[in-house]
Amino acid sequence: KNRDWEDIALGPGPGSTNLIYIGDIGDNYGQQKVKKIYCVEEPAIDFDGELPVIFALTVKMSDRPRDTEALMVDPWSKNIYLITKREKKVHLYEIKFPFTQDTLKAERLKSLPMHQVVAADISADGTEVLVKTYDRIFYWTRLSHESIPDALAKDPVELPYQREGMGESIAWARDGSGFYTLGENAKGKRAPLYFYKRLKQDTIKR
Repeated sequence: KNRDWEDIALGPGPGSTNLIYIGDIGDNYGQQKVKKIYCVEEPAIDFDGELPVIFALTVKMSDRPRDTEALMVDPWSKNIYLITKREKKVHLYEIKFPFTQDTLKAERLKSLPMHQVVAADISADGTEVLVKTYDRIFYWTRLSHESIPDALAKDPVELPYQREGMGESIAWARDGSGFYTLGENAKGKRAPLYFYKRLKQDTIKR
């Protein structure tokens, strides 16, 4: 059941499988005791049918219920990361791998100096991170010895971004050539999918 699906990520599952992680993690009023993350196998591009849920994670925030819209899966550690939305300085939470069928704890790690975070993504090779607010996109590089919290402790680069109406999605291209953003459909109009192409290292332009 879709209570408040907010973000989606492709990441490693148990063994060598790739899974799609669907984050039922929204909580506008900070009242939901737990969040759900549903995991399904990545289908072939011409797949037409229903995808069975491989497993569903039940997650509880370590301090109190919070609204979250950003979900990332680290291809190196397989940990899941959530970022809150509404605080003046948002908070990063970590769900450690391996996962169990019990209620998992999303451990609050650190604050990030930004507000209204709506999406995030880690590149397929694990070396680059994007975090999106309604108005801005922040970018980090990650060294081989760094965890995601270590990488996000560094000052980010702000990338050029043209604001979209309700632009609440961001995703790296699988080949690292750039990233995509997408807004919500509104007033009967389909939201366009934008691609920001990498021109050179650390420079991306739509």
